[in-house]
Amino acid sequence: DGSGIRGELLAYALFVKLGDVLLFDYLAVLPDYRESGLGSIFLEELRKYLTGYECVIGEVENPDYCTDPEEKKAMERRIRFYLKNGVRDTGASGQVYTVEYRFFELIGRKKHSPEEAMERIGRFYHTYWPRQEDYDKHVVMHVSPGAR
Repeated sequence: DGSGIRGELLAYALFVKLGDVLLFDYLAVLPDYRESGLGSIFLEELRKYLTGYECVIGEVENPDYCTDPEEKKAMERRIRFYLKNGVRDTGASGQVYTVEYRFFELIGRKKHSPEEAMERIGRFYHTYWPRQEDYDKHVVMHVSPGAR
């Protein structure tokens, strides 16, 4: 944004690449720079550099399954941030171990259906659990209620 900050870590993201699909695992902005608009700028810049991928898909903890009011507020705030910045809710959800996620697309050549989103993110989960019986034990995916 031209603020003159150079060479200082302000934010970071983790991606996992599998073919021409990226899993956008997380985005973090250092505490001193939160609420400054830096996360939005970061996402905008990412879009410029990640255009060659079939899709960039991510997971966000699903507040619909959270019982702690403070955690739920944080999850809802995260989702609002992504939606405000043009990240698309795919309408797909999943449980990995005991954590429920909603799946989002940051960018892609096309918008994917919930089933297509589940297939793409499932590719990543299959790398963690290559044996189908292990995958089935740890991962359950579904279309979010009201997604259609």
